[in-house]
Amino acid sequence: DLFGAGTPKGFYDGAFNRREHNRITDLASALRVDYALPNGWDFVSITGGNYNEKKFPEDSDASPDRNLEIDFKALSNEITQEFRLSHATDRYNWVVGAYYLHEALKQHQPLYILLDFDKAFGAGSGDGIASITETINHQTTRSGAAFGQVEYSVTDALKLIAGGRVTTEKKSFRSIGFDRFQEGGMDHFGPAVDINNLGASKS
Repeated sequence: DLFGAGTPKGFYDGAFNRREHNRITDLASALRVDYALPNGWDFVSITGGNYNEKKFPEDSDASPDRNLEIDFKALSNEITQEFRLSHATDRYNWVVGAYYLHEALKQHQPLYILLDFDKAFGAGSGDGIASITETINHQTTRSGAAFGQVEYSVTDALKLIAGGRVTTEKKSFRSIGFDRFQEGGMDHFGPAVDINNLGASKS
């Protein structure tokens, strides 16, 4: 620490059973290409990508037993593309372009309930009680746009500017959830039982 004493041994010890670390992976990339066309026209291409994955293992009960635990897991994958064409003179300049985005979000959250029930009440007592509930969500976004702007100098003191953009977007969402209950003793689970299966989309 600030005074050179260091962290005491066992400073982070506690009465909990999970010791995993949070894990986050984030990758970002961008590629820009500028190309000068004949007669003063300019073309620009911008490609972008972003990947993010994270896992947060939570010991929700903060106890030595597995009474309540959750894994928060999420994955995001995004790609964007933009094209622009422009032209400029002493009197006017204009630009037109198009844009596209695709984003996929995935979420997986296993919920562990009373997995150590047998430890307290005897072998097999957790059958039908201890469970793993899993929720899996998936959202997709697709968006596209076209845009343009023109600037015209009427005089040295007066400039007219006009521009516009039209955007379309569609989101789709899907959620699946199921339970698995203990059967035949601790850490043995039966088949999955659906609890929800739904989907929707909107433009």
